[in-house]
Amino acid sequence: MRLSTDSALGYSSAGVVLAVGSESKGLRAGMKVACAGVGYANHTELAYVPRNLCVPVPEMIELKEAAFTTVAAIALQGVRAGCVALDEVVAVIGLGLVGLLTVQLLKANGCKVLGVDLDPAKCKLAREFGADETSSDGKEQMAACMRLSEGRGEDVVLITAATSSSETLHVAGQLGRDRARTVVVGQIGMNVPRKLYYEKELSLVISRSYGPGRYDRSY
Repeated sequence: MRLSTDSALGYSSAGVVLAVGSESKGLRAGMKVACAGVGYANHTELAYVPRNLCVPVPEMIELKEAAFTTVAAIALQGVRAGCVALDEVVAVIGLGLVGLLTVQLLKANGCKVLGVDLDPAKCKLAREFGADETSSDGKEQMAACMRLSEGRGEDVVLITAATSSSETLHVAGQLGRDRARTVVVGQIGMNVPRKLYYEKELSLVISRSYGPGRYDRSY
């Protein structure tokens, strides 16, 4: 059983460089770095991380903030995959860590944001982080969507939830306007409601990890 087997935790960390290899250009001992990668950027006292999975951290940024770099990159890749433009109306379904970071990135991009989650406490946090509307009630979420989009529906829906159910795809399809873009960032059930997506001619994209280069062989 997996629970009885020791395993390293985490894939997003930050720390101070103790030593570098001969090909680790741009890094030196004593430099603060943010790190990424399962099996590399573990939550440990010491870690060995390949050069391409490290990035220097500006001096004014604290390590406790830099440790969120990889998780934020996952959120940012979702925004990129949705081709989100300035002033678009965007829904974020699932307001966990990645979802809340997504809300903040969208607001920094000048978007109007609807946050959706079953947990009212997470909706409250999303409001504090800038969401224009939130909903934890399935009956209310469409009304919130219409208020925010002036009756048109969302331009983009980002799914940052984690569930085996495909219900979030149905909710996303309802919230989106005609020809809206739905982006799956979290791990969810993928039984797509074809009729709904066909009638609105919705686009469906799956965001892969955290950005350009992530799956290049050199990484």
